[in-house]
Amino acid sequence: MSVTHRVGFATVYITTSLLCFPARSFAQKPIKEPKLEVQGTIGTYVGKIPGLKDHIVIGASAPYHFPFSSQFNVAPEILYLRASKDDQDFRLSALSSVEFRKPPVIGQPYGTSGVSFMTVKERDSPRRYRVGIAGIRFGVKIFVTDRFYIMPELGMMGYDEMMLTISGGYVVSQRQVMPTYYSSTV
Repeated sequence: MSVTHRVGFATVYITTSLLCFPARSFAQKPIKEPKLEVQGTIGTYVGKIPGLKDHIVIGASAPYHFPFSSQFNVAPEILYLRASKDDQDFRLSALSSVEFRKPPVIGQPYGTSGVSFMTVKERDSPRRYRVGIAGIRFGVKIFVTDRFYIMPELGMMGYDEMMLTISGGYVVSQRQVMPTYYSSTV
């Protein structure tokens, strides 16, 4: 990937991140119980490995927030990477994320680290092999409503490899309900 592409990716990413900070209108509400989310992802995977072609990335994940922290989650993720009919790979990842701001916020910056196992098919060969890769990612969760969000994300892993994705997510589990005050008459 050329320097021009990297600068372009970084500029779009940083601008999107900074625009999220001032708004709070559709911010998520704090939670006190576990929270489950589902996400769908699309993007691109590029690198300088000789012979590696740029791949289109399509995937899904299911982040789970623990009740002891509204800012920490773990997630399994599966990605399908496709460069051509003959170059299709799968990646299974175990991820852990930390959100940098306490809810409620509309723009939630976060960092993710994880380990991925990828099945790779060599071009012009029926042979498949498995590769383990560790990496880090950074992104911003932008809440469109209290439950639906979008996430631009930039990941770096392995030998000079980058992944730029955008995900859409939905909070599945029950959120904290605002207290209701009852009046009783005697």
